[in-house]
Amino acid sequence: MDAGLAAVLGALTGSVATIGAALATGWAQREGARITARSEHRRQRLEPRTAIYKEFVSHANTIQGIASRFIVDPEAIDLDAINEDVLRGVTSAAHGIEKAWADVALAGPESVATCAGEIYAHSIRMTIAVNEVARRNSGEIPLNPGRELATRVAVSDSAHRLWMKVDDFAPLARQALDDDGSLS
Repeated sequence: MDAGLAAVLGALTGSVATIGAALATGWAQREGARITARSEHRRQRLEPRTAIYKEFVSHANTIQGIASRFIVDPEAIDLDAINEDVLRGVTSAAHGIEKAWADVALAGPESVATCAGEIYAHSIRMTIAVNEVARRNSGEIPLNPGRELATRVAVSDSAHRLWMKVDDFAPLARQALDDDGSLS
């Protein structure tokens, strides 16, 4: 092989190697930028979610505390103690859940939003049951002795279901906050 051909082949080899290195570097930079962008996106979603979940848990704990007085044998519930003040407390706590639920539903993910929605639904059921008892106790609606056991069961059951769902929320929220996206 003559020296001229060797020089041309050497230059060509050097050019191909340089182009290959440039392509590999460009790909690595693009992947690095994609990973950085994804990480920043996850961080920006994490911060508001944390605040939203914290607000929801605060309201959920309030209504869970109210519900705890009704988580007994339905026969043991003192229906006469359910008055307008108790109803106001339940209604206020349910409104807090409603407002916080809307934020959780938007922040997601689906599993957390579904659990929050179930808590909201149980808070409504408990509010309806307590409202019926309070209205009966105030004389607004007539006393129906045949309905008393059903009312006791409705109050107890809705409070128990609410309590259980509130206990489910924190682990789901924690799991959502810990998700770094490496599995998706």
